[in-house]
Amino acid sequence: MRVALLSSTLFGRHCLQHGILPCAGVEVVGILTTPKRIEISYSDTPVEISRYCDFHDVSEKIGCEVGTLTGKVTGNSYLAFFHRWRPELVLALGWYYNVPRKARDVARIGCLGIHASLLPEYRGGAPVVWAIINGERRSGVTLFHLTDDIAGVNSPSRMRTRAQPSLRRSTGPRPRSYGPACRS
Repeated sequence: MRVALLSSTLFGRHCLQHGILPCAGVEVVGILTTPKRIEISYSDTPVEISRYCDFHDVSEKIGCEVGTLTGKVTGNSYLAFFHRWRPELVLALGWYYNVPRKARDVARIGCLGIHASLLPEYRGGAPVVWAIINGERRSGVTLFHLTDDIAGVNSPSRMRTRAQPSLRRSTGPRPRSYGPACRS
């Protein structure tokens, strides 16, 4: 299966190296990423990705292209890359932008996202950090099919885990749901 990855984070790199590449029959045909500082709809100024990761070394090892989206990201931003790579599946892992329908439709299977929280709780940035700050006893990840619903979680698959006792300290309240909807 031909897979394109959308990621700019260490989370995406970890998933690629330990979850995607070891799978038989999977060919990563391209990695679409961003610069460390990005323009995003909820901020008037560029924001810095705190757990940013460069994928060029990995792409050289596996023989695929890395594309970088810069400036204001639109559906057309994805298309040149996706038409060239012809992915059957797009995976958005640690991705900060909505993936518009015309970009998702290039992939025969569609686009799946993984978010490091049990959506819709802790949608947006730093979900693990906020779960720890709030002293959550359980957290997890959500695998979801990206749709026109910006939250993209109509039929999510979620996996829960218990927090380690040392992580259960709270330094103050933070809403479970904050900021713009998930842009995985």
